[in-house]
Amino acid sequence: MNFLKTFAIFLLLPVLAAVVATPFIYQKIKDTRISQRVFNDTRGKTKVDCDTGSNTTVILILGQSNSTNEGRGRYIPEGPVLNFNYIDGHCYLAQDPLLGASGTGGSFASRLGDKLVSLENSRQVILVPLSVGASFIDDWAPKGQLHERIFVLAEKLQQKDLIVTHILFHQGEADAGADTAWICDTMAAI
Repeated sequence: MNFLKTFAIFLLLPVLAAVVATPFIYQKIKDTRISQRVFNDTRGKTKVDCDTGSNTTVILILGQSNSTNEGRGRYIPEGPVLNFNYIDGHCYLAQDPLLGASGTGGSFASRLGDKLVSLENSRQVILVPLSVGASFIDDWAPKGQLHERIFVLAEKLQQKDLIVTHILFHQGEADAGADTAWICDTMAAI
């Protein structure tokens, strides 16, 4: 299987948290290694209420390129799948590229949201992308250059009364070969 060829960590964990915001239209990351801007072009996007209601799944998506907008095919979900934009603190009908992650291509998350709705696992899915291509696990850890975004996001989500129900962290090639114990310790710190 192709997905097994890449070193990846996926965590889909229930949490009781709330999340993010920033005053910048685009967030430029200081390190040139990951100097990508997060996608925030709301033109052509439909703004909607972030109403969670019952049986709503809110998924926070963190990590590097495989969890960003780097896919080949863009996708527009058919079901009630929303995209929370941590830049402006609003929800939009989800469509690739997703607001809040780097890249301008497609995202697996749009398809995942549709699948969760179609399987009747959720009445509605709210995707909260925060991923940055070429980032390392250390970038998301305390004192890492992306760690503060998690707190900014938490603040924005709290303002909308959104509670994250699941976290999906994907880390691929940037940390290939890293010590498993170190990865577990760092993930716990994040």
